[in-house]
Amino acid sequence: PMPDLRPKRRATAAEAAILVGLLCLALASCTVDRVWVDHDDAYTFPRAGTYAWVDRPSAGDDLTAGRIESEVDAALQARGFQRVDDGSADLLVTGLVDSRSEIRTSSSGATVGVSRRTSRGRVGVMTSPTTRVYEVGIRILIVEISDAETEMVVWRAVAEDSETNDPERSARGIETAVTKALEDFPPRVGEGDGP
Repeated sequence: PMPDLRPKRRATAAEAAILVGLLCLALASCTVDRVWVDHDDAYTFPRAGTYAWVDRPSAGDDLTAGRIESEVDAALQARGFQRVDDGSADLLVTGLVDSRSEIRTSSSGATVGVSRRTSRGRVGVMTSPTTRVYEVGIRILIVEISDAETEMVVWRAVAEDSETNDPERSARGIETAVTKALEDFPPRVGEGDGP
């Protein structure tokens, strides 16, 4: 006989809400809020070639700078570019991390009412919707690629995500930001996103 695989009981609304909340938290821990990419439509990007870092990414601390440099190196090398440290590079790479704060709001739109009949009458409890105003730190990662001969910026990506003090979440955020920022590099002629 086939085993009965049906659930023995249905999840309560509270259990389902907790599960959905945990899923959202897990997804939010590795997402990047926004990514913008722009490039010079007139520039002919090489399909492969060499690149060099102008300076180490400016990130405020060596760990973050190292993570950014490592992720950008991996992304460019996966696309056929080779890092060189001498003056023979086709492209020059710079990286910068900045931050700003943003005011956000969240509202709980749920209203709960409970009523109980007692020997002295009815007792009721009700909660009303609330709005919470809070400040969020936003980390901004900027990666620019310049033509080595002219030193003109030919490609720029800007990625934003929420700042965190959790080193693992920060590392995942950098990895996701660089991946999204470089996913269409090098662009084909005429594929600019514009400002």
